[in-house]
Amino acid sequence: MKTKVKQLTTRGMKTTIKFDKPKFIPTIEDVNYVADLGFNKKTSSEWVKSVNPNYLYEIINPKDECVYYLKRNHLKRAQIIGRAICNNPYKPVILLDGHGRILYWILRYVNQYRPRIINKIRFFIPEIDIVAHEYHKLFFPSSCVCRFMDIKDMIEMLASQKPIIYANFCSIGGKEGIREMGKVIKECNIKNLLLSFSTRNIKNIGQMVSQNFRNYRCNKVLNINEKFCTYEIINKIS
Repeated sequence: MKTKVKQLTTRGMKTTIKFDKPKFIPTIEDVNYVADLGFNKKTSSEWVKSVNPNYLYEIINPKDECVYYLKRNHLKRAQIIGRAICNNPYKPVILLDGHGRILYWILRYVNQYRPRIINKIRFFIPEIDIVAHEYHKLFFPSSCVCRFMDIKDMIEMLASQKPIIYANFCSIGGKEGIREMGKVIKECNIKNLLLSFSTRNIKNIGQMVSQNFRNYRCNKVLNINEKFCTYEIINKIS
């Protein structure tokens, strides 16, 4: 079966994307591919210049999502986090990111608007999948502290430093997962976060988010075919 190829243009950047079987989290093949490339020894500024975004998107299945719209979606999410980082460069950034697509676009954003701070940003990468964790340790830049732990535990660990948080779930665990995130955000007095998750098997999503993030403004900022949504959640009194 031949691989399909499309030409995309995003903000003037022409990109060749190869389509193959879908991968939602890094695999053993991904770990082996990046193992000896030395990306984890690079600074953030070196890393963002070295990474080929084609690699980050070549494994998307067009039957699931159109890569063009997915890429634009990633850009919008990264802009929200990038702006927060540019305004608060010394806060730690908690990032739940599989292959590193959001990390790449965040660093592209910061490198464009505040390049002097790019190597000062501290990223903390939680992961509960051991293969994905190994991939992060090998592929992400030296500015990333990768930990094999749940994001909720990491939020509790860094809460006193008022972290910037991007939580991107392939599966948030349904209604219970939303409740758990709402509970830890409230208990840790987190002012705002960007929350993305699959909507499968969850009904009345807007109501669920509003109920579990009381005293927060829950702005639905992005949506992909009603299958995946992103909320910017901001404390009303912050």
